[in-house]
Amino acid sequence: MIINTRPEKQARRLGYKIEQAELNYLNIPITDITQRNFLSKDEISNLKKIEEFEVLIFTSIAAVKYGIKIVQDFISIEDAKFQFMAVGPSTSKALLSHGINAMLPNTYDSDGLMKLCKSMNFKNILVLSSSNSEMQLSEYGDEVRYVFSHDVIALENEIEVLRSSLNECTKLLIYSKFSLDIILKNTEIGSMQNLQCVLPSNRLVKLLPESLKKRAIVAGSALDEDMFQAIQE
Repeated sequence: MIINTRPEKQARRLGYKIEQAELNYLNIPITDITQRNFLSKDEISNLKKIEEFEVLIFTSIAAVKYGIKIVQDFISIEDAKFQFMAVGPSTSKALLSHGINAMLPNTYDSDGLMKLCKSMNFKNILVLSSSNSEMQLSEYGDEVRYVFSHDVIALENEIEVLRSSLNECTKLLIYSKFSLDIILKNTEIGSMQNLQCVLPSNRLVKLLPESLKKRAIVAGSALDEDMFQAIQE
């Protein structure tokens, strides 16, 4: 059985593909996305000087959904002089629904975003992401500032469902370090001999128990098409 651990709305499209392929599938959303109610003083300070940034980077569809509202509290999108960048096609499409054309990196991950920023010689960068972000783009330098547009929270009931379903699982889809940390803390996946983890990056593979690393399947990206292809390997 294939188990996807992504939030329900984000997992739906891939779920349809898997079911159409007549594969045994279950979605167990161990996390959910919620809007943040408060911003920190530093975040508000950065937003007050938003016109000084050269580019705004959106790291997910959720960052667009919740981040655009925050940005619009401080500047009209039509008046913005800065450029926009999206981590991948789905995020770019979400921005386009707001009338925003965004640049895309060659690879749909933090490394790709950093390389694009360097090629454009951006010096002042504002990143919209979840509060659970690993803030990898901070490696680019002091020019990078973050605004956390939303929270990702663990769902205890669903974690229990996952724990009780793992014995039937052959492929486990994990999209983020936050989700992987939850799974490692609450389950014994390291001792499961027939389990393969399907992940969107080699960075996450490195965080797996040694017993699972050799069997891990790395998708080209977190896009549904790439994850579906990885499942079929």
